[in-house]
Amino acid sequence: MNIKRVIKIGLAAVSIFILGLLVFIIINSHTMNRMVENEIEELISAANNIGARIYSIKDIENLPIPVQRYFRYVLKEGQEYIRFVRMKAEGQFRRPGQKEWTEMKTSQYFISKPPGMIFDAVMKQGPVWFDIRDKYWKSK
Repeated sequence: MNIKRVIKIGLAAVSIFILGLLVFIIINSHTMNRMVENEIEELISAANNIGARIYSIKDIENLPIPVQRYFRYVLKEGQEYIRFVRMKAEGQFRRPGQKEWTEMKTSQYFISKPPGMIFDAVMKQGPVWFDIRDKYWKSK
C-alpha cells in the first residue's frame, strides 16, 4: 500500500471524526438551550397563573419590630407582591481549587409561589464554552 494513500485515509478518518464531534456538540448545545427555554416558559407561566396578592400593613404585624420597620420603609400599602424576577449578570467565576478565573454569563429566573428557580449560564473554561443549568422547580 502506498504511504500517500495511507496518509489520505488517515486524514479523512480524522476529519470525519472532528466533523462528527462538532455536529454532536452543536446538536447537544441546541438541545440543552431548547430544554432550558421550555423550563423558563413553564416557570413564567406558573408565576402568571398565580393570582395577584396585594400587600397590606397587616401582613407584617407578627414579624419582629426591626423587620416591620424595614418593610414599612420599603413597601407601599396596596402594592402587588413580586411573583417573578429575572436577573442577568456577566463576570468572572473561580471554581474551588482553581487559580484561574473564567468568563461567565448568567440568567437567573425566580418565582415566589410556589418557590422556583432556574440558573442558566455559559462559562468559558480554556478554549471551550460550557452550558450550565441548575434548577429548583418541580425537582424530583
